[in-house]
Amino acid sequence: MKLLIIDRKIRKFIKNQTLVKVIEELKKENVKIKWLLVDPELTIREGEKNEIEYSDLEDYKTQNIIKILQKERPDVILLLNDYDFVIRSFIPTAKFLGIPTVLLFASIIDDETEKMNQYLIKNRLKDIIIRKKQLMKKFFFMMKNFRLAGYSYKELLKMGYFEFITPFKFYMPFGNYGCDIILVAGEAWSKKLNKNKVKSKIVITGHPQMDQIFEKVSLYQKIIKNNDKTHVVFMTTPLVEHGMIEREQWKNIIKDIIKQCLKLENINLIIKIHPTSEKIENYKEILKELKVNIQIFQKENLGDVVSSSDIIITYGVSSGTHYGVFLKKPIIVYNPVKMPLDDMPFVREGMATELTDIKKLSDLLKTIKPVEEHKIEKFISKYLYKFDGESAKRVSAEILRLKKK
Repeated sequence: MKLLIIDRKIRKFIKNQTLVKVIEELKKENVKIKWLLVDPELTIREGEKNEIEYSDLEDYKTQNIIKILQKERPDVILLLNDYDFVIRSFIPTAKFLGIPTVLLFASIIDDETEKMNQYLIKNRLKDIIIRKKQLMKKFFFMMKNFRLAGYSYKELLKMGYFEFITPFKFYMPFGNYGCDIILVAGEAWSKKLNKNKVKSKIVITGHPQMDQIFEKVSLYQKIIKNNDKTHVVFMTTPLVEHGMIEREQWKNIIKDIIKQCLKLENINLIIKIHPTSEKIENYKEILKELKVNIQIFQKENLGDVVSSSDIIITYGVSSGTHYGVFLKKPIIVYNPVKMPLDDMPFVREGMATELTDIKKLSDLLKTIKPVEEHKIEKFISKYLYKFDGESAKRVSAEILRLKKK
């Protein structure tokens, strides 16, 4: 069996943590895995390359995806998103050739990427204006391939209309573009997609990335920490890069959290930034302005960093918060702009404590307690199906089942 994974070019340098365990399971079944990488602006990056078999989209020297798929002859195609114009083009062309497609959601919280507000719409418009040439090129690439896959001009016109309004209605409209199967982490996403009348078959598998946490939780819990100090991990999230807040507002949030933490003498503070979307230089610049020396982690294993902590501080919606939940760490979500609970799922579900007044952070660090066990179990049931280390096996089984069909 041959599996073709459609992903970004960043995958040459940084592993897709959602797929690590899935690939391990598939290789046990002698599945040949090939990556087809898109997104030209990510071709240059420092660091060692991952050992994966891949081709860039440009290597095929054609914009006809049907010809590309006829050359590769995959048994199944796996996608991590279906809203990107280029990646989406593989769905109808694969159907045209009778190749099944699987969408594996990297998202866990069902509403973290759904809702738009005036600020997001304004930034989306700015982004479209900046990238209009690139977006139009990708859009026409998609339309051309949908036409080759048998779509009528009337269908393309209707699709073009929806593409004009969709960016201002949804942040990332997952699951709406016709993959044969959509694999979701938990019941929450399944209910949302069914409510949206998605026609794909929806299968709940749990989230494969959580398998890595499951395997290490018992080991992490045995780590002996220095009890003389409270170890705090400040976990950031790329809100500026995603157009969700202004740069100055983000800078003030970072500064405020650092200054309040350092008010306490027994605090050992470290910063863990997003492994791909944020630049470490921006944080070094802030630390220089504050004249403080704090260790910054970026590409290090998040589980290792979180396990050595006593408390986690974050803001916005950080997917890395799951590590804190399963390692039963107290979690503080700073909310200076008073976002509603619907936009803060970890607070809403009782997994984290909301902080709106930064001046109260020091006191909260002294009093906050871990999340109660029954709340964690309820969270797992709703969003992750099971926390049993078997999610990758369930994903792999669904992919293999398509080959048998």
